[in-house]
Amino acid sequence: MFPQLTVAENLWITRHAGRGFLHPFRAASSDRETRETVERTLDQIDLSALGKRQAGTLSYGDVALLEIGMAVISAPRLLLLDEPTCGMSPAETERAVGKIRELARTIDIIIIEHDMEVVFEIADDITVMAQGAILASGSPQQIAADERVREAYLGREEDEDYVEEAAHA
Repeated sequence: MFPQLTVAENLWITRHAGRGFLHPFRAASSDRETRETVERTLDQIDLSALGKRQAGTLSYGDVALLEIGMAVISAPRLLLLDEPTCGMSPAETERAVGKIRELARTIDIIIIEHDMEVVFEIADDITVMAQGAILASGSPQQIAADERVREAYLGREEDEDYVEEAAHA
């Protein structure tokens, strides 16, 4: 993201960079196809009202949506998101999760995420890794029921008893 450019300009330049061609002597406003694509993308990421705003002044959640917009403006078949909700407030997380779920209807999305609530809300299939190896793969229901996953991420029951006893000591 270019903080000194507007939200729309960020999308415009990303669109042209993805096409491998920037015309140095043509005004950005004269490119009708790109302008229409930018407007559609602004609608798609719910940032139409902020199109003329300088990107560096956006909230963290809006920056994340802009970054997603910059990724989807080139119509990818696959989108990789690395911790897309990291550092967001609960309201921003809810908004981003809704947008990601909506985008997943038309784009295959792979998400790397440590917030298990987000993972279970978005994912159709989950692969859990621990110490660089695949621990389990399956549906959200299968992962939630997997003892190895619960042990790796929540601790064993005797560990919980120890922590509880230590807290009361």
